[in-house]
Amino acid sequence: MAEIVLSGVSRSFWNPGKEIAAVRNLNLRIPSGGFIGIIGKSGCGKTTLLKLLAGLEQPDAGTIQCTGAAPRFSLMFQDPRLLPWLTVEQNVRLAFPAKGRFQKDLDAMLDLVGLGDWKGLFPRKLSGGMAQRVALARALCRKPQILLLDEPFGALDAFTRKQLREELSEIWKTLAMTVILVTHDIEEAVYLSDEVIQMKNGTIDAAIKVELSRPRDCRSPEFQRICRNIEDTLFG
Repeated sequence: MAEIVLSGVSRSFWNPGKEIAAVRNLNLRIPSGGFIGIIGKSGCGKTTLLKLLAGLEQPDAGTIQCTGAAPRFSLMFQDPRLLPWLTVEQNVRLAFPAKGRFQKDLDAMLDLVGLGDWKGLFPRKLSGGMAQRVALARALCRKPQILLLDEPFGALDAFTRKQLREELSEIWKTLAMTVILVTHDIEEAVYLSDEVIQMKNGTIDAAIKVELSRPRDCRSPEFQRICRNIEDTLFG
């Protein structure tokens, strides 16, 4: 596992002739083994922050430091991005480490995400939820210490989202990773996260600790109170 510390991080882009500050002087500590949810309106800097953490973007100012020697990152997107001419197993195998007990570990990962009986199917035969399970297995196959999730369930129906977020919570506990989730879904963020970070105009507007026992009851008064407080802050 790995702790992440961001100090004074800024990142800007040019859109023709105009500088846009996507992330501004951001300070954040993500504890080792924690589950952090990041929410905010479109354009607030959530995805830019995730790309900075993944190393896909470099900050213009400030530092991003991780404990440990070169911790392993994995990134999962909203689009599963599967190769249509490969089966479930073959899609996951592309990202699997070449060393070690290859087939045994691959089978175990497919079982972990509930695809052990479906590994011979091609993507056209998969539901949206099953396709996202393939993408999750692919992200987990290198046993990352830090898992970055960019709205992984955003395109799914409400029932499938609920099922997958429950499974993700169990996988996080099983594999003991640090997870950073970007989402537009307040309930999803509260259900999964130890802390919910609200972003606004490239900065952290609020940080809300979610001190509820797991598994969480979305219908409980305390759960709903936290969701309402976040919604009031975002849209108030």
